[in-house]
Amino acid sequence: MIELNDDQQPHWLPDMPPQFEFAFHMRVVTGPISRLQQINGGGSDMLMMTIDGGDVRGPRVSGKLMPGGTEWPLVYPDGVSRIDARYSFVCDDGTVIGVRNSGFRRGPPEVMVRLLSRREVVDARDYYFRTWSMFDAPAGPHQWLGQTVFVGIGERHPDLLHLRYYAML
Repeated sequence: MIELNDDQQPHWLPDMPPQFEFAFHMRVVTGPISRLQQINGGGSDMLMMTIDGGDVRGPRVSGKLMPGGTEWPLVYPDGVSRIDARYSFVCDDGTVIGVRNSGFRRGPPEVMVRLLSRREVVDARDYYFRTWSMFDAPAGPHQWLGQTVFVGIGERHPDLLHLRYYAML
């Protein structure tokens, strides 16, 4: 086993900060939110909502979301929501792409009440809604989706999510 010392540092990584490029915007139409159960000793709520449709628009990919996907947010006692969603979209050329989103949504309690309980449109700068996403794409013109790291920034509206995806270069 190698013994580590302070002289062992990366050569190139300090000069390689992450850079991002806008990839596409997704509008996700959601169904009603169902409360499934309390978990983790009764402290966290497991919710569920369906993905009922939507669209994808960007410089390299466009299409329609397929109905039938689902998100299972887990809301912790402190109000933080962990995002866990799976759904699919069909590109304009007919290619089906699978989507797996993970992430977090959090904010001041009064903002989260307005956003989730009252279902108001709230300024997205007032809360944190970020995802990291993986796409399952076949070989061909869209395979870059399955070979790239993506992060997303979200904005919640009643019955609609706006997600802007950025590819890490």
